[in-house]
Amino acid sequence: MTNDYEKIGRKIASRRYELNYTQEKLAELIDVDVNTIYRYEKGELLSKIEKGAKLEKVLNLNLKDLFEI
Repeated sequence: MTNDYEKIGRKIASRRYELNYTQEKLAELIDVDVNTIYRYEKGELLSKIEKGAKLEKVLNLNLKDLFEI
């Protein structure tokens, strides 16, 4: 069964693919380790609040939309 974190992770990965960003590039743009991006996308870790704004800007995606599941 898919949990909400996994759904959010899939949205992050999907948007990253749409923008043709690698996990490495996204990690660089929001100043986190590439393993953090991997964990976000697998639903193992949610972004800290201070990274939320960076994700929103870099992915050009409203966080409200990201967390609508």
